[in-house]
Amino acid sequence: GMEDRKSLRAAPSNASAKVSNARIFTMMIRAFVGPGCLALPHSWRSGLAVAPSLTVLVGFLVYQTMVMLVQCRDKISPVNEVDYEEVGGAALGQLGRRLVQTATLAFQFGVCVVQITFVATNFAAAFDMPVRDSILVVLPMFVVVASIQSIKVLSTLALPGNGLLSVGLLVVLCSVPPSHAAFEDAVERGWTGTTASAVSAVGNLVYASEGIAVVLPMRNSAEAPGDFVNVLRVTLSCVTAMFTAFGGLCFVGLHGIVSSASASAALAGHVSKGQLLLANFLLSGAVLVGFPLQALPVARLYKGELLQQWHVQVLVVFVAALFAVAVPEVDILVDIVGNSAGVVLGFVLP
Repeated sequence: GMEDRKSLRAAPSNASAKVSNARIFTMMIRAFVGPGCLALPHSWRSGLAVAPSLTVLVGFLVYQTMVMLVQCRDKISPVNEVDYEEVGGAALGQLGRRLVQTATLAFQFGVCVVQITFVATNFAAAFDMPVRDSILVVLPMFVVVASIQSIKVLSTLALPGNGLLSVGLLVVLCSVPPSHAAFEDAVERGWTGTTASAVSAVGNLVYASEGIAVVLPMRNSAEAPGDFVNVLRVTLSCVTAMFTAFGGLCFVGLHGIVSSASASAALAGHVSKGQLLLANFLLSGAVLVGFPLQALPVARLYKGELLQQWHVQVLVVFVAALFAVAVPEVDILVDIVGNSAGVVLGFVLP
C-alpha cells in the first residue's frame, strides 16, 4: 500500500536501514503481485496471439520508464532519499509536484472504487444478486476497516491479507485447470480480439502493475545502488512471466469465456458453488484488509481541524461507493483507472 511505500521512503539513510538485493527482489515481487492480478485473465479477451505480446510489451515499457525514473532520481541526489514528487519538482517545478500529487490521488481513489466494486462483484456472483445491491451489503465492512488508523494494526493485517491472496489465486487456478478441450474452445474465440479489447487489456495490465509505486522507495533503501537496475530487470522479467502464466492459464481454463475483470467472479458457471464461494471469500477478504492502506493517502491529505483522519477515511468509503453504484462494472472501472491515472504515473510522467 501507499503507507508502506511512504514508511520505506521515510526510513533513515544509514547502513541499518539498507536492504539487500535479494530482499528488494522479494519485496518488489510482493508489491507487483497484488489484487490487481485478478484483472489479468480479463485482459486475454484481446486474443491468444495478442494478449501475451501486450503483456510483454507493457512489462518492457514499465521497465524502461522505471529505469528512466531511477536515473532522474540519481541525478537529483545519488546519496539522499528522493521521492516521486521531488523528481516531478526537479523536472517541472511546482507544476511537476502537483501533477504527481494529482495523478497519485486519482489513482489511489480509483483503486478504492475498484476494490469496493470488486468485493461487491464477488458477493453478487456468490449469492446471485445485482452488483448495486451487493455494494450496500459490503459497505458496512469497508466502513469498519476504514476506521482503523494504526499503521501497526494495518501492518499486522497485511500478513493474513497476503496469505488470503496467495491461497485465493491458487484456488482460482486449481478450479479451472487448462485442458486440450478448453484450449480448443479458447482458440475458437479467436486469436485476435477487437481494438477495444486491446485497449482494455492495456488498462488491465497497467492497473495490475501496482508495484510501480515502490520502485523509488526501494532504490532509496538499496544496499548496493549500482545493482538496482539489474535487480529491477530481473524482477520485472519474473513479474511479466507470472502475469502471462496466470492470465493465460485462467483464460484457457475458462474456455475463453471471462465474464468479469474479477477472476474469482468469472468462475461462475464454470465451477461448483462451493469452489465459487471459497475463491470469492478468500479474495474478497484479501482486498478488504488491504483497503485502508489505499484510503490513507487521501485521508491524510484532507484531514483538518474539523475532520479527523478516520472521519475522512470513512468519507472516502462513502464517496467511492457512490462512484461504484454509478458504474458497477468492475471491468470498466479497471480500464478507466489503468488507462488514465495509471498510464500518467507509470509512463507519461517518467
